[in-house]
Amino acid sequence: MGLDLSTGGVEGLNVFPVQDGTIFKVRSTELGYGNSIYIRHANGHISVYAHLAQFGEKILSRLRAMKVNLNTYFGTKELNLPVSKDDCIAFSGESGSGPAHLHFEIRDKDNRPLSPVDAGLKLGKNYQETLVVKAIRISPLTAGGTVNGGKFPYVCTDFSRPIQASGKIGLEIMGYVQLPNGNRMGFTEVAILVNGKEREGWHPQVLSYSYYRQSHKVYNRFYSGFGPTQYVYRFNHLSDPGIPGFRFSGPVVVDQAVQLDIQLKGMKSERLIQLNLKQDAVRNTTNSSHFVNIVPDFDMSHGRVRYKLHSTGQTQIRALKPAMILPMSKDAPVNLLGRLPEQANQPFQFGKWNITSSKPAKLVACKQIQTPRKGLQKLSTALIFENCGQPAARLSVSWSPPEGTKNMHQLGFYTWSANRKKWSFNQPYRQNRGQIKLSFFTVCTVLRDTGQPTIGKISSHSYFTGRKRVVRIRDKQSGIDWDRASFFMKGKHAPLEKDRDRGWIILPDNLHFPIRIDVVDKAGNRASKVFKSL
Repeated sequence: MGLDLSTGGVEGLNVFPVQDGTIFKVRSTELGYGNSIYIRHANGHISVYAHLAQFGEKILSRLRAMKVNLNTYFGTKELNLPVSKDDCIAFSGESGSGPAHLHFEIRDKDNRPLSPVDAGLKLGKNYQETLVVKAIRISPLTAGGTVNGGKFPYVCTDFSRPIQASGKIGLEIMGYVQLPNGNRMGFTEVAILVNGKEREGWHPQVLSYSYYRQSHKVYNRFYSGFGPTQYVYRFNHLSDPGIPGFRFSGPVVVDQAVQLDIQLKGMKSERLIQLNLKQDAVRNTTNSSHFVNIVPDFDMSHGRVRYKLHSTGQTQIRALKPAMILPMSKDAPVNLLGRLPEQANQPFQFGKWNITSSKPAKLVACKQIQTPRKGLQKLSTALIFENCGQPAARLSVSWSPPEGTKNMHQLGFYTWSANRKKWSFNQPYRQNRGQIKLSFFTVCTVLRDTGQPTIGKISSHSYFTGRKRVVRIRDKQSGIDWDRASFFMKGKHAPLEKDRDRGWIILPDNLHFPIRIDVVDKAGNRASKVFKSL
């Protein structure tokens, strides 16, 4: 519900309160919001300003009087400091999480976040936005439904053509609000109307932080995310998801010709997309690739699998019964197909994988993956679940390594990032005794990280507080374990400042050579470098 406001990559812009009020709390933490300010206003609302480079002089004076060590991450300090909207309370920065930007929120008196525009935030005259919809995925919600003449999801980008559908169907909308300077944000509201009447909608006005872990009821987390930012909104529920702001009067049902209106809202503009759904519409031959994961031309839905053969390009459809395992030929895009048992939480041995799920009868596939990026070795097949992104209350997966496997500390579970199109480290294999618990259905594998972290040269960067010498640290496999990084000066252990977002170690102003930097990645691979001079 907050806003990330770009500062054009610049630190040190003046930050002013949106209204007169009282600063009742400031925080300083290495991660999270970094340096942040909390102001209570006369109407009971709370405004929040985060990732600040430095507090303003009025706040600093009060903290000095409280004998707070301003050279440390001092945590939370309670204040009772009146400020006016003309007071410079801070300077923008990148503390806690970068790059440089200002995070802004408005909360109600009970500390629940509000939509800033609904709470009265006024947009500038030159503010511009564009509501972008990349694709809409339409899926049958039950085995009796059809979409585009079949039992499988259909992804469309041409919204003008009639679409065949029957029975109960679900929608997933991939899009975002395009802002100036390349920034993006999510839609503020989405409504699904059938013949003029709303069936489902997302209208968040006030939302407690206790519902954060239920965000997957609104967003498909397999396709949503950063780098580049996009959101996939889920309206594919058979029952009310039970989250405040989500309106539900039942799924979309196509039993006659249906005009489906999708109403989208941004900060100041709206967009309407109309879909014409008919039971007897002609099947569309094109299917957009926006929702494709690592296996193109492959779909799993309601006990059926559809795929294309490599050699002929012919489409095959197979039906699987619960607890069934089906080896595939080399001509198929996957190596193994399976369907979880009909009973929930029953262990299912699937090749070298063992799966336990609270949602029974889900389809699953195994596929040999190509060699990942340099420094990663493939060990297992990729495990691919039906309906990636759907919530999984209790889903645990384990994998049995071949006997005699050495250097187990280098093994890790990796999940596929559909947004960034690469494998992302999830957890070490040895954690939880070779078992990973997943909050939503996804694609995962086991990889070995053999690559060492790299330690770059000494360079410099201009922060708000001044120019600093920095050393670049990189690990493109499992990632740097920043808590285990060490810095030595003249052979003695010394305090270490880290810029995790940029991947830098910040050197102290008073350097005494030689210095040594030791780093460890999340797989336990180590690197060390000694600098004898600048």
